[in-house]
Amino acid sequence: MVTVTAENGSTNSYDIAVTRATGETEDKFSDDATLKSLAVSAGTLSPAFNPEHTSYTTSVANSVSSITVLAEANHLKATVLGTGTKNLLVGSNPFTVTVTAEDGSTKDYHVVITRAADSNGNTSGGGSTAITSYILTFESNGGSVVTKQTVEAGILATKPANPTKDGYVFVGWFTDKELAKEYNFNATVTGSFILYAKWTELGEDPDEKTWRNPFTDVKISNWFYDNVQYVVTQGLFQGTSDVIFTPQSTMTRAMLFTVMARLAGVETDGGETWYSLALDWAMKEGLTDGSNPQASVTREQIVTILWRYAGKPSGAGSLADFPDAASTSDWAVDAFKWAIEVGVINGKDGKLVPQGQATRAEVAAMLHRFVTLEK
Repeated sequence: MVTVTAENGSTNSYDIAVTRATGETEDKFSDDATLKSLAVSAGTLSPAFNPEHTSYTTSVANSVSSITVLAEANHLKATVLGTGTKNLLVGSNPFTVTVTAEDGSTKDYHVVITRAADSNGNTSGGGSTAITSYILTFESNGGSVVTKQTVEAGILATKPANPTKDGYVFVGWFTDKELAKEYNFNATVTGSFILYAKWTELGEDPDEKTWRNPFTDVKISNWFYDNVQYVVTQGLFQGTSDVIFTPQSTMTRAMLFTVMARLAGVETDGGETWYSLALDWAMKEGLTDGSNPQASVTREQIVTILWRYAGKPSGAGSLADFPDAASTSDWAVDAFKWAIEVGVINGKDGKLVPQGQATRAEVAAMLHRFVTLEK
């Protein structure tokens, strides 16, 4: 309502109704993480570039000691990492170009460039031959045998079928004997290593023994399968429908507060909104200031909330190992040091992506690691 008051004191009021059309998308961030073009300064990529194809190869002569990788994102607000001039060893040289969409989702394009030996068969140019493959060994810790994998350098390992062990439920594969850092099968392989199986006795998590996956979009071959199983059987997550989990959908801050409240045993039903009781609890606990509950939660916000819930422990993890560490907000640095050290976060294709919006699958993985740590 707008009221106009005349000089003599008389007034007149006008009502203004504003109707916002449904289906508007001005606040939606693009999820386009594809490339518009991909090329190299020497050689020809095979197969020919297609934005939906993510693996390419090419060969160059021995005289080519460096090469420039060129790429352009399809969407104006997407960013590209992994381009530029690369030194080449004789043999196979794997490189990864990562596209990060406006909404934080990513897509990797893999390029393997093979540099020939010289005319005499010598592996000159860098003084050594590039390693072309690595061996992954699986230590099942008393479970059924899992076959070793030979993985080409720079390519993803294949997550094997879960091993079995009488009286136990398989939790996941870890990079250390202490079973503190879970391996990320979405990361490229850069060396030979051993993965160790972690187990939970059936009596500790009885619901896991009888869980039947109801979600058509969660397959046992997915890297996040075990994490989804855990958070669902523990009552921390629910599907977006009876048969859909929507693992690649982003989470809002309100959703995360609700999950954390469930973890703490707080009743979340019965408030003015579906998240109001959880938000009140989170604010009282000092996990958040309560702002923007409907905004998508970022990876650094998740790590910080978990860190605060854990009591703000000190950490000695190094952010310097990640090329995008500088994009971490100052208030999240201590939280990341802790999360990296204890294995709550493993990075995403070698990067922290602190400003990226986290998917439901990623949050499930971080929460699974966090709860396992707490136990």
